[in-house]
Amino acid sequence: EGLAEIAQVISSSMEIEAVFDEVAEILTRVVPGDAIFISTLSPDESSAIVRHNWGAIQPGTQVGDIYALKNTQLETVVQTGEPLTISETNIDELLQKIPKLTDDVASNLRSQITAPLVSDGRVFGIFGIRSTARNVYTTRHVGLIRRIAGHIAGEIVKDELNIRLRQTAAEQGVIAEIGRLMSSSSDLDDLMDEFDRLLQELLPNDRLV
Repeated sequence: EGLAEIAQVISSSMEIEAVFDEVAEILTRVVPGDAIFISTLSPDESSAIVRHNWGAIQPGTQVGDIYALKNTQLETVVQTGEPLTISETNIDELLQKIPKLTDDVASNLRSQITAPLVSDGRVFGIFGIRSTARNVYTTRHVGLIRRIAGHIAGEIVKDELNIRLRQTAAEQGVIAEIGRLMSSSSDLDDLMDEFDRLLQELLPNDRLV
């Protein structure tokens, strides 16, 4: 029932961001959790960005945060292509391999499932759930999270594409505005302040020289 309801909610919106809270609330009725998140790889796959967060406990991460891929849950899942389950049986060992887990432990989020988001056979991100209850996740829970990750992966890909299209459109708009500005006057000194403002929208800088 939960999976069908989640699929229906996801298909009802053009952007998963608009329904992510609702999806999370439905999910926690079938899989216990205090925090849910989605992270995706950067284009060069050297870092990741937090795309979505849900829950009152968010240890050290906010939507939009960028972090290095090395020694993270995402790196582990990318390498194995399999869900990573954290419980009392392996958390101390994983803390040595994944230092970022220290923040989770400090927030008492000691039980976790992190499932791969896959598109065209490639892991491009992770969908994870965390709980303060110890040893709470079963094999059934892992299977459910993996299936849900499969349901939402396509929507996340669409979101990623839309974000990049919006960024490209914004950049093209700024470039066009710079062109109009440069053709509006032959005295560059009169244009430098506005030119600097527009250029910083494309490439932030402290000072033009």
